[in-house]
Amino acid sequence: MMLALLNPRRGRRLVGRDDGGRLRGLRRPALTSRGCRMGAVTMLHTPEVLAAPAVNGRHVASKAAADVLAIAAYAIADAPERLAPRLGHRAVAAAVKKADMVLELVAKGVGRLTAIPRRPDRRSAPRLSASGCLPNRRASFFNADPMRVLLSAALFASMLSLVACGEDTPAPQAPPPTPPPPLAIAAATPASPPADTTPPPPAPKPSMADMIATATKAEVDAINAHDAQKFASLFAADGVRRFVGTPPPDEVGRDAIVASLQHAFATLPDFKLAISRMWIKDNVRITTEDWNATDSGAGYHGAKPTGRPVGVTAATVAVFGDDGLIKELRIYGDGVTLMKQLDPKAKPDTFRVPPALAVSYETIVAGGPSEDANLQTTKAMWQSWDDHRNDAVMGYYAPGATGDFNATMKTKDVTAMKKSNAMEWSAFPDLKGPCSAMWAIGDYTICEGVDTGTFKNNLGPYKANGKIVTTHYVDILQWKDGKIVRDQLFANGFEFLTQIGALKPPPEATPRPNQ
Repeated sequence: MMLALLNPRRGRRLVGRDDGGRLRGLRRPALTSRGCRMGAVTMLHTPEVLAAPAVNGRHVASKAAADVLAIAAYAIADAPERLAPRLGHRAVAAAVKKADMVLELVAKGVGRLTAIPRRPDRRSAPRLSASGCLPNRRASFFNADPMRVLLSAALFASMLSLVACGEDTPAPQAPPPTPPPPLAIAAATPASPPADTTPPPPAPKPSMADMIATATKAEVDAINAHDAQKFASLFAADGVRRFVGTPPPDEVGRDAIVASLQHAFATLPDFKLAISRMWIKDNVRITTEDWNATDSGAGYHGAKPTGRPVGVTAATVAVFGDDGLIKELRIYGDGVTLMKQLDPKAKPDTFRVPPALAVSYETIVAGGPSEDANLQTTKAMWQSWDDHRNDAVMGYYAPGATGDFNATMKTKDVTAMKKSNAMEWSAFPDLKGPCSAMWAIGDYTICEGVDTGTFKNNLGPYKANGKIVTTHYVDILQWKDGKIVRDQLFANGFEFLTQIGALKPPPEATPRPNQ
Protein backbone atom coordinates (compact mmCIF):
# COMPACT_ATOMS: atom_id res chain seq x y z
CA MET A 1 0.00 0.00 0.00
CA MET A 2 1.19 3.50 -0.73
CA LEU A 3 1.28 6.07 2.10
CA ALA A 4 2.89 9.52 1.67
CA LEU A 5 4.96 10.75 4.59
CA LEU A 6 6.40 14.13 5.38
CA ASN A 7 10.22 14.03 5.51
CA PRO A 8 11.67 17.55 5.90
CA ARG A 9 15.30 16.46 5.51
CA ARG A 10 14.74 14.67 2.17
CA GLY A 11 12.79 17.45 0.53
CA ARG A 12 10.58 16.26 -2.31
CA ARG A 13 11.23 12.58 -1.96
CA LEU A 14 8.20 10.32 -1.49
CA VAL A 15 8.47 7.35 0.83
CA GLY A 16 6.24 4.41 0.08
CA ARG A 17 5.65 0.90 1.40
CA ASP A 18 5.09 -1.82 -1.16
CA ASP A 19 2.86 -4.89 -0.83
CA GLY A 20 5.61 -6.77 0.90
CA GLY A 21 5.89 -4.13 3.59
CA ARG A 22 9.29 -2.80 2.37
CA LEU A 23 9.98 0.95 2.41
CA ARG A 24 10.82 2.55 -0.89
CA GLY A 25 12.06 6.05 -1.75
CA LEU A 26 10.67 7.61 -4.91
CA ARG A 27 11.27 10.75 -6.86
CA ARG A 28 8.19 12.64 -7.98
CA PRO A 29 7.44 10.99 -11.38
CA ALA A 30 5.34 12.20 -14.23
CA LEU A 31 1.78 11.00 -13.69
CA THR A 32 -0.25 9.02 -16.10
CA SER A 33 -4.00 8.84 -16.20
CA ARG A 34 -3.98 5.20 -15.17
CA GLY A 35 -1.55 5.81 -12.32
CA CYS A 36 -3.56 8.70 -10.89
CA ARG A 37 -6.81 6.80 -11.16
CA MET A 38 -5.47 3.66 -9.55
CA GLY A 39 -3.80 5.56 -6.74
CA ALA A 40 -6.91 7.56 -5.92
CA VAL A 41 -9.25 4.57 -5.99
CA THR A 42 -6.88 2.57 -3.85
CA MET A 43 -6.66 5.23 -1.16
CA LEU A 44 -10.40 5.95 -1.23
CA HIS A 45 -11.29 2.28 -0.71
CA THR A 46 -8.70 1.29 1.87
CA PRO A 47 -10.30 1.82 5.34
CA GLU A 48 -7.08 0.82 7.09
CA VAL A 49 -5.30 4.03 5.99
CA LEU A 50 -5.20 6.29 9.02
CA ALA A 51 -3.80 9.71 9.62
CA ALA A 52 -3.26 10.98 13.15
CA PRO A 53 -2.60 14.73 13.29
CA ALA A 54 -1.12 16.02 16.48
CA VAL A 55 -3.55 18.47 18.02
CA ASN A 56 -2.46 19.86 21.39
CA GLY A 57 -0.36 16.73 21.89
CA ARG A 58 -3.32 14.30 21.40
CA HIS A 59 -3.78 11.96 18.42
CA VAL A 60 -7.05 11.17 16.67
CA ALA A 61 -7.64 8.86 13.71
CA SER A 62 -10.21 8.57 10.95
CA LYS A 63 -10.86 6.80 7.68
CA ALA A 64 -11.71 10.25 6.31
CA ALA A 65 -7.97 11.06 6.25
CA ALA A 66 -7.43 8.61 3.41
CA ASP A 67 -10.41 9.91 1.49
CA VAL A 68 -9.33 13.52 1.69
CA LEU A 69 -5.69 12.63 0.87
CA ALA A 70 -6.66 11.07 -2.44
CA ILE A 71 -9.41 13.55 -3.34
CA ALA A 72 -7.08 16.48 -2.60
CA ALA A 73 -4.52 15.06 -5.07
CA TYR A 74 -7.10 14.90 -7.85
CA ALA A 75 -8.40 18.31 -7.00
CA ILE A 76 -4.84 19.73 -7.34
CA ALA A 77 -4.37 17.78 -10.55
CA ASP A 78 -7.61 19.32 -11.79
CA ALA A 79 -8.78 15.91 -12.83
CA PRO A 80 -12.12 15.36 -11.06
CA GLU A 81 -13.66 14.29 -14.34
CA ARG A 82 -11.46 11.20 -14.29
CA LEU A 83 -13.06 10.03 -11.01
CA ALA A 84 -16.67 10.57 -11.97
CA PRO A 85 -17.08 7.36 -14.00
CA ARG A 86 -15.77 5.27 -11.12
CA LEU A 87 -17.02 7.11 -7.98
CA GLY A 88 -20.01 9.06 -9.23
CA HIS A 89 -20.43 12.76 -9.76
CA ARG A 90 -22.08 13.42 -6.39
CA ALA A 91 -19.23 11.84 -4.38
CA VAL A 92 -16.58 13.60 -6.46
CA ALA A 93 -18.29 16.98 -6.07
CA ALA A 94 -18.42 16.59 -2.27
CA ALA A 95 -14.77 15.56 -2.15
CA VAL A 96 -13.58 18.45 -4.30
CA LYS A 97 -15.48 20.90 -2.08
CA LYS A 98 -13.77 19.51 0.98
CA ALA A 99 -10.33 19.61 -0.73
CA ASP A 100 -10.80 23.23 -1.76
CA MET A 101 -11.55 24.14 1.85
CA VAL A 102 -8.38 22.37 2.97
CA LEU A 103 -6.22 24.05 0.34
CA GLU A 104 -7.59 27.43 1.31
CA LEU A 105 -6.56 26.82 4.89
CA VAL A 106 -3.17 25.54 3.77
CA ALA A 107 -2.60 28.72 1.79
CA LYS A 108 -3.08 30.69 5.00
CA GLY A 109 -0.57 28.51 6.85
CA VAL A 110 -1.49 25.53 8.97
CA GLY A 111 1.66 24.59 10.86
CA ARG A 112 3.37 21.27 11.01
CA LEU A 113 1.36 18.01 10.96
CA THR A 114 2.50 14.43 11.31
CA ALA A 115 1.09 11.36 9.57
CA ILE A 116 1.18 7.96 11.25
CA PRO A 117 0.59 4.90 9.04
CA ARG A 118 -1.23 1.69 10.09
CA ARG A 119 -0.39 -1.54 8.34
CA PRO A 120 -3.31 -2.61 6.16
CA ASP A 121 -4.99 -5.96 6.08
CA ARG A 122 -3.25 -7.59 3.14
CA ARG A 123 -6.21 -9.87 2.47
CA SER A 124 -8.64 -7.03 1.81
CA ALA A 125 -6.33 -4.22 0.54
CA PRO A 126 -6.25 -3.79 -3.25
CA ARG A 127 -2.96 -3.72 -5.08
CA LEU A 128 -1.51 -0.19 -5.06
CA SER A 129 0.24 1.52 -7.92
CA ALA A 130 3.51 3.08 -6.84
CA SER A 131 2.91 6.22 -8.78
CA GLY A 132 2.04 9.47 -7.05
CA CYS A 133 -0.75 11.87 -8.02
CA LEU A 134 0.65 15.36 -8.34
CA PRO A 135 0.45 16.72 -11.92
CA ASN A 136 3.33 18.95 -13.04
CA ARG A 137 0.96 21.56 -14.42
CA ARG A 138 -0.12 22.43 -10.89
CA ALA A 139 3.33 22.30 -9.33
CA SER A 140 3.75 26.09 -9.69
CA PHE A 141 0.99 26.47 -7.02
CA PHE A 142 3.48 25.26 -4.41
CA ASN A 143 6.58 27.44 -4.61
CA ALA A 144 8.81 25.58 -2.21
CA ASP A 145 7.83 21.99 -1.64
CA PRO A 146 4.59 20.96 -3.38
CA MET A 147 4.58 17.49 -1.86
CA ARG A 148 4.95 18.87 1.65
CA VAL A 149 2.09 21.29 1.05
CA LEU A 150 -0.01 18.49 -0.42
CA LEU A 151 0.58 16.23 2.52
CA SER A 152 0.00 19.06 4.99
CA ALA A 153 -3.29 19.90 3.30
CA ALA A 154 -4.41 16.29 3.26
CA LEU A 155 -3.53 15.69 6.87
CA PHE A 156 -5.14 18.94 8.03
CA ALA A 157 -8.24 18.06 6.04
CA SER A 158 -8.38 14.73 7.85
CA MET A 159 -8.27 16.58 11.14
CA LEU A 160 -11.16 18.80 10.05
CA SER A 161 -13.14 15.78 8.95
CA LEU A 162 -12.70 14.36 12.42
CA VAL A 163 -13.74 17.53 14.18
CA ALA A 164 -16.33 18.93 11.79
CA CYS A 165 -17.87 15.87 10.12
CA GLY A 166 -18.01 13.45 13.04
CA GLU A 167 -17.58 10.35 10.92
CA ASP A 168 -15.74 8.49 13.70
CA THR A 169 -15.00 8.88 17.40
CA PRO A 170 -14.80 12.63 18.23
CA ALA A 171 -12.07 14.16 20.35
CA PRO A 172 -12.88 14.37 24.04
CA GLN A 173 -14.52 17.66 24.89
CA ALA A 174 -14.44 19.64 28.06
CA PRO A 175 -17.52 19.06 30.22
CA PRO A 176 -20.21 21.72 29.84
CA PRO A 177 -20.24 24.39 32.48
CA THR A 178 -22.38 23.66 35.48
CA PRO A 179 -25.70 25.44 35.01
CA PRO A 180 -26.55 27.99 37.67
CA PRO A 181 -28.86 26.72 40.37
CA PRO A 182 -32.51 27.50 39.77
CA LEU A 183 -33.87 30.51 41.47
CA ALA A 184 -35.47 29.64 44.77
CA ILE A 185 -39.15 30.29 44.52
CA ALA A 186 -41.16 30.13 47.66
CA ALA A 187 -43.92 27.59 47.42
CA ALA A 188 -47.22 29.29 47.23
CA THR A 189 -49.49 28.45 50.14
CA PRO A 190 -52.63 26.88 48.70
CA ALA A 191 -55.70 28.86 49.35
CA SER A 192 -58.06 27.33 51.85
CA PRO A 193 -61.15 25.90 50.18
CA PRO A 194 -64.30 27.82 50.87
CA ALA A 195 -66.25 26.61 53.84
CA ASP A 196 -69.00 24.20 52.96
CA THR A 197 -72.21 25.89 53.98
CA THR A 198 -74.41 23.09 52.73
CA PRO A 199 -76.49 21.89 55.69
CA PRO A 200 -75.96 18.23 56.53
CA PRO A 201 -78.65 15.87 55.34
CA PRO A 202 -81.28 15.14 57.95
CA ALA A 203 -80.75 12.02 59.98
CA PRO A 204 -82.86 9.12 58.76
CA LYS A 205 -86.15 8.90 60.58
CA PRO A 206 -86.28 5.93 62.95
CA SER A 207 -88.80 3.23 62.30
CA MET A 208 -92.11 3.26 64.11
CA ALA A 209 -91.06 0.19 66.10
CA ASP A 210 -87.92 2.00 67.26
CA MET A 211 -89.87 5.12 68.23
CA ILE A 212 -92.38 3.03 70.17
CA ALA A 213 -89.63 1.15 72.00
CA THR A 214 -87.92 4.43 72.91
CA ALA A 215 -91.17 5.99 74.12
CA THR A 216 -92.02 2.93 76.20
CA LYS A 217 -88.73 3.04 78.07
CA ALA A 218 -89.20 6.77 78.65
CA GLU A 219 -92.70 6.14 80.05
CA VAL A 220 -91.45 3.59 82.56
CA ASP A 221 -88.51 5.79 83.60
CA ALA A 222 -90.77 8.82 84.10
CA ILE A 223 -93.31 6.86 86.15
CA ASN A 224 -90.66 5.36 88.42
CA ALA A 225 -89.04 8.79 88.84
CA HIS A 226 -92.50 10.25 89.65
CA ASP A 227 -91.93 12.82 86.91
CA ALA A 228 -95.46 13.63 85.80
CA GLN A 229 -94.36 16.36 83.40
CA LYS A 230 -91.94 14.07 81.60
CA PHE A 231 -94.56 11.35 81.33
CA ALA A 232 -97.17 13.76 79.95
CA SER A 233 -94.67 15.09 77.36
CA LEU A 234 -94.71 11.67 75.69
CA PHE A 235 -98.37 12.27 74.69
CA ALA A 236 -99.67 14.39 71.89
CA ALA A 237 -101.04 17.77 72.97
CA ASP A 238 -104.57 16.32 72.78
CA GLY A 239 -103.56 12.83 73.85
CA VAL A 240 -105.93 10.73 75.91
CA ARG A 241 -105.22 8.43 78.87
CA ARG A 242 -108.18 6.21 79.61
CA PHE A 243 -108.80 3.75 82.43
CA VAL A 244 -111.19 1.34 80.72
CA GLY A 245 -114.20 0.32 82.81
CA THR A 246 -114.30 3.32 85.10
CA PRO A 247 -116.70 6.23 84.75
CA PRO A 248 -115.66 9.25 82.70
CA PRO A 249 -114.10 11.71 82.43
CA ASP A 250 -111.02 10.42 80.61
CA GLU A 251 -107.73 12.27 80.99
CA VAL A 252 -107.54 14.43 77.88
CA GLY A 253 -104.52 16.60 77.29
CA ARG A 254 -101.18 16.82 79.05
CA ASP A 255 -102.38 18.96 81.92
CA ALA A 256 -105.06 16.42 82.87
CA ILE A 257 -102.51 13.61 82.70
CA VAL A 258 -100.09 15.54 84.92
CA ALA A 259 -102.82 16.22 87.53
CA SER A 260 -103.89 12.56 87.66
CA LEU A 261 -100.32 11.29 88.06
CA GLN A 262 -99.47 13.81 90.77
CA HIS A 263 -102.51 12.66 92.77
CA ALA A 264 -101.49 9.00 92.34
CA PHE A 265 -97.92 9.68 93.47
CA ALA A 266 -99.23 11.54 96.51
CA THR A 267 -101.48 8.59 97.37
CA LEU A 268 -98.82 5.93 96.75
CA PRO A 269 -95.42 7.54 97.46
CA ASP A 270 -93.45 4.37 96.58
CA PHE A 271 -95.32 3.56 93.36
CA LYS A 272 -93.24 1.46 90.90
CA LEU A 273 -94.08 0.02 87.47
CA ALA A 274 -92.54 -2.67 85.26
CA ILE A 275 -93.48 -4.10 81.87
CA SER A 276 -93.46 -7.87 81.49
CA ARG A 277 -94.14 -8.18 77.71
CA MET A 278 -94.60 -5.84 74.77
CA TRP A 279 -96.05 -6.40 71.30
CA ILE A 280 -95.67 -3.94 68.42
CA LYS A 281 -97.52 -3.89 65.12
CA ASP A 282 -97.49 -0.81 62.92
CA ASN A 283 -98.34 2.15 65.20
CA VAL A 284 -99.97 0.05 67.96
CA ARG A 285 -98.31 -1.20 71.12
CA ILE A 286 -99.80 -3.73 73.54
CA THR A 287 -98.18 -4.42 76.91
CA THR A 288 -98.73 -6.47 80.02
CA GLU A 289 -97.41 -4.63 83.06
CA ASP A 290 -97.37 -4.81 86.83
CA TRP A 291 -97.26 -2.14 89.44
CA ASN A 292 -97.04 -2.22 93.21
CA ALA A 293 -96.91 0.28 96.06
CA THR A 294 -97.88 0.86 99.68
CA ASP A 295 -101.00 2.70 100.78
CA SER A 296 -99.00 5.14 102.87
CA GLY A 297 -99.81 8.54 101.37
CA ALA A 298 -102.95 10.68 101.17
CA GLY A 299 -105.21 7.60 101.11
CA TYR A 300 -107.87 6.51 98.62
CA HIS A 301 -111.09 8.52 98.48
CA GLY A 302 -109.97 10.59 101.44
CA ALA A 303 -109.75 7.52 103.65
CA LYS A 304 -107.03 7.04 106.19
CA PRO A 305 -103.98 5.29 104.71
CA THR A 306 -103.97 1.60 105.55
CA GLY A 307 -100.28 0.94 105.04
CA ARG A 308 -101.25 -2.16 103.13
CA PRO A 309 -99.38 -3.32 99.98
CA VAL A 310 -101.29 -2.87 96.76
CA GLY A 311 -100.71 -3.60 93.11
CA VAL A 312 -102.30 -5.17 90.03
CA THR A 313 -101.45 -6.69 86.66
CA ALA A 314 -102.87 -4.81 83.67
CA ALA A 315 -102.85 -4.76 79.90
CA THR A 316 -102.50 -1.55 77.88
CA VAL A 317 -103.15 -0.63 74.26
CA ALA A 318 -101.40 2.48 72.98
CA VAL A 319 -101.85 4.14 69.60
CA PHE A 320 -98.96 6.31 68.39
CA GLY A 321 -98.85 9.13 65.89
CA ASP A 322 -96.31 9.45 63.10
CA ASP A 323 -94.24 11.70 65.36
CA GLY A 324 -93.83 8.95 67.96
CA LEU A 325 -96.16 10.61 70.48
CA ILE A 326 -99.02 8.74 72.13
CA LYS A 327 -102.41 9.64 70.76
CA GLU A 328 -104.36 7.36 73.08
CA LEU A 329 -103.47 5.00 75.93
CA ARG A 330 -106.10 2.50 77.13
CA ILE A 331 -105.45 0.71 80.43
CA TYR A 332 -107.20 -2.57 81.36
CA GLY A 333 -106.69 -3.13 85.08
CA ASP A 334 -108.98 -4.68 87.71
CA GLY A 335 -110.25 -2.12 90.20
CA VAL A 336 -112.01 -4.80 92.28
CA THR A 337 -108.70 -6.47 93.11
CA LEU A 338 -107.32 -3.11 94.32
CA MET A 339 -110.40 -2.46 96.49
CA LYS A 340 -110.06 -5.85 98.19
CA GLN A 341 -106.35 -5.30 98.81
CA LEU A 342 -107.25 -2.09 100.67
CA ASP A 343 -110.06 -3.70 102.68
CA PRO A 344 -108.79 -5.00 106.01
CA LYS A 345 -111.83 -7.25 106.24
CA ALA A 346 -111.26 -9.01 102.91
CA LYS A 347 -110.24 -12.63 103.20
CA PRO A 348 -106.73 -13.30 101.84
CA ASP A 349 -107.88 -16.09 99.51
CA THR A 350 -110.46 -13.90 97.78
CA PHE A 351 -108.12 -11.55 95.90
CA ARG A 352 -104.75 -11.51 94.21
CA VAL A 353 -101.70 -10.30 96.06
CA PRO A 354 -99.60 -7.47 94.53
CA PRO A 355 -97.38 -8.85 91.77
CA ALA A 356 -93.60 -8.85 91.77
CA LEU A 357 -92.03 -6.56 89.21
CA ALA A 358 -90.21 -7.97 86.22
CA VAL A 359 -86.57 -7.03 85.79
CA SER A 360 -86.77 -7.07 81.98
CA TYR A 361 -89.41 -7.68 79.35
CA GLU A 362 -89.81 -9.44 76.04
CA THR A 363 -90.54 -7.44 72.90
CA ILE A 364 -92.42 -9.12 70.07
CA VAL A 365 -92.61 -7.27 66.75
CA ALA A 366 -95.00 -8.29 64.01
CA GLY A 367 -93.59 -10.31 61.11
CA GLY A 368 -93.72 -13.96 62.17
CA PRO A 369 -94.38 -16.70 59.58
CA SER A 370 -97.48 -18.07 61.29
CA GLU A 371 -99.27 -14.78 61.89
CA ASP A 372 -101.76 -15.01 59.02
CA ALA A 373 -102.75 -18.57 59.89
CA ASN A 374 -103.10 -17.73 63.58
CA LEU A 375 -105.23 -14.69 62.74
CA GLN A 376 -107.67 -16.71 60.65
CA THR A 377 -107.90 -19.41 63.31
CA THR A 378 -108.57 -16.81 66.02
CA LYS A 379 -111.43 -15.31 64.01
CA ALA A 380 -112.97 -18.76 63.63
CA MET A 381 -112.59 -19.43 67.35
CA TRP A 382 -114.32 -16.16 68.32
CA GLN A 383 -117.15 -16.90 65.94
CA SER A 384 -117.68 -20.23 67.73
CA TRP A 385 -117.70 -18.35 71.03
CA ASP A 386 -120.41 -15.92 69.81
CA ASP A 387 -122.39 -18.95 68.63
CA HIS A 388 -122.09 -20.45 72.12
CA ARG A 389 -120.62 -23.68 70.77
CA ASN A 390 -118.54 -24.69 73.73
CA ASP A 391 -117.03 -27.88 72.33
CA ALA A 392 -115.95 -26.08 69.16
CA VAL A 393 -114.38 -23.30 71.20
CA MET A 394 -112.44 -25.66 73.44
CA GLY A 395 -111.30 -27.62 70.40
CA TYR A 396 -108.89 -24.75 69.63
CA TYR A 397 -107.08 -25.20 72.97
CA ALA A 398 -104.19 -27.57 73.55
CA PRO A 399 -104.89 -30.19 76.28
CA GLY A 400 -102.52 -28.52 78.76
CA ALA A 401 -103.55 -24.94 78.01
CA THR A 402 -104.09 -22.48 80.84
CA GLY A 403 -106.47 -19.54 81.19
CA ASP A 404 -105.98 -16.50 83.42
CA PHE A 405 -108.60 -13.85 84.13
CA ASN A 406 -107.08 -10.91 85.97
CA ALA A 407 -110.31 -10.33 87.95
CA THR A 408 -110.38 -13.85 89.40
CA MET A 409 -108.29 -15.62 91.98
CA LYS A 410 -107.05 -18.76 90.27
CA THR A 411 -105.60 -19.78 86.93
CA LYS A 412 -107.91 -22.09 85.05
CA ASP A 413 -107.28 -25.22 83.04
CA VAL A 414 -109.23 -26.34 79.97
CA THR A 415 -112.00 -27.96 82.04
CA ALA A 416 -112.46 -24.87 84.22
CA MET A 417 -112.55 -22.59 81.20
CA LYS A 418 -115.25 -24.70 79.56
CA LYS A 419 -117.37 -24.51 82.77
CA SER A 420 -116.91 -20.73 82.98
CA ASN A 421 -118.12 -20.31 79.38
CA ALA A 422 -121.28 -22.29 80.13
CA MET A 423 -122.05 -20.11 83.19
CA GLU A 424 -121.69 -16.85 81.23
CA TRP A 425 -123.88 -18.01 78.35
CA SER A 426 -126.50 -19.12 80.85
CA ALA A 427 -126.60 -15.77 82.67
CA PHE A 428 -126.47 -13.81 79.38
CA PRO A 429 -128.20 -15.95 76.75
CA ASP A 430 -127.63 -13.32 74.06
CA LEU A 431 -124.03 -12.63 75.00
CA LYS A 432 -121.76 -11.59 72.13
CA GLY A 433 -118.17 -10.58 72.36
CA PRO A 434 -116.94 -9.40 68.96
CA CYS A 435 -113.41 -8.06 68.60
CA SER A 436 -113.28 -4.42 67.66
CA ALA A 437 -109.56 -4.81 66.85
CA MET A 438 -107.41 -7.89 66.34
CA TRP A 439 -103.64 -8.24 65.81
CA ALA A 440 -101.48 -11.22 64.97
CA ILE A 441 -97.96 -10.59 66.31
CA GLY A 442 -95.44 -13.39 66.36
CA ASP A 443 -96.99 -16.44 68.02
CA TYR A 444 -99.74 -14.34 69.60
CA THR A 445 -103.13 -13.01 68.60
CA ILE A 446 -104.59 -10.12 70.60
CA CYS A 447 -108.25 -9.16 70.58
CA GLU A 448 -109.59 -5.88 71.96
CA GLY A 449 -113.36 -6.15 72.19
CA VAL A 450 -116.61 -5.60 74.00
CA ASP A 451 -118.96 -8.18 75.59
CA THR A 452 -122.61 -7.23 75.47
CA GLY A 453 -125.56 -9.23 76.83
CA THR A 454 -128.74 -9.11 78.84
CA PHE A 455 -128.45 -10.23 82.47
CA LYS A 456 -131.38 -12.69 82.53
CA ASN A 457 -130.20 -15.42 84.90
CA ASN A 458 -128.27 -15.36 88.14
CA LEU A 459 -124.52 -15.51 88.00
CA GLY A 460 -123.20 -17.02 91.21
CA PRO A 461 -124.03 -14.66 94.11
CA TYR A 462 -125.27 -11.95 91.75
CA LYS A 463 -128.97 -11.71 91.03
CA ALA A 464 -130.24 -11.15 87.50
CA ASN A 465 -131.84 -7.76 86.89
CA GLY A 466 -132.61 -7.90 83.18
CA LYS A 467 -130.17 -5.11 82.37
CA ILE A 468 -127.93 -4.99 79.33
CA VAL A 469 -124.38 -5.20 80.52
CA THR A 470 -121.33 -4.09 78.55
CA THR A 471 -117.78 -4.91 79.53
CA HIS A 472 -114.51 -4.13 77.70
CA TYR A 473 -111.66 -6.58 77.54
CA VAL A 474 -108.33 -7.50 76.02
CA ASP A 475 -107.72 -11.17 75.34
CA ILE A 476 -104.17 -12.39 74.56
CA LEU A 477 -103.85 -15.86 73.02
CA GLN A 478 -100.53 -17.66 72.60
CA TRP A 479 -100.42 -20.24 69.81
CA LYS A 480 -98.25 -23.26 69.22
CA ASP A 481 -98.69 -25.76 66.39
CA GLY A 482 -102.12 -24.33 65.62
CA LYS A 483 -103.42 -24.64 69.20
CA ILE A 484 -103.88 -22.17 72.05
CA VAL A 485 -101.46 -22.87 74.91
CA ARG A 486 -102.19 -19.78 77.03
CA ASP A 487 -105.19 -17.46 77.36
CA GLN A 488 -104.93 -14.18 79.31
CA LEU A 489 -108.08 -12.08 79.72
CA PHE A 490 -107.87 -8.54 81.07
CA ALA A 491 -110.94 -6.58 82.13
CA ASN A 492 -112.11 -4.29 84.92
CA GLY A 493 -114.47 -6.14 87.21
CA PHE A 494 -115.52 -2.78 88.59
CA GLU A 495 -117.20 -2.03 85.23
CA PHE A 496 -119.36 -5.16 85.45
CA LEU A 497 -120.29 -4.86 89.16
CA THR A 498 -121.38 -1.23 88.91
CA GLN A 499 -123.68 -2.06 85.97
CA ILE A 500 -125.46 -4.86 87.78
CA GLY A 501 -125.73 -2.73 90.98
CA ALA A 502 -123.30 -4.73 93.14
CA LEU A 503 -121.07 -1.65 93.64
CA LYS A 504 -121.68 2.05 93.68
CA PRO A 505 -119.54 4.12 91.35
CA PRO A 506 -117.18 6.50 93.13
CA PRO A 507 -117.76 10.24 92.94
CA GLU A 508 -116.24 11.76 89.81
CA ALA A 509 -114.06 14.09 91.87
CA THR A 510 -112.24 11.24 93.59
CA PRO A 511 -109.47 9.14 92.03
CA ARG A 512 -110.58 6.03 90.23
CA PRO A 513 -110.02 2.73 91.99
CA ASN A 514 -107.36 1.54 89.55
CA GLN A 515 -105.46 4.80 89.78
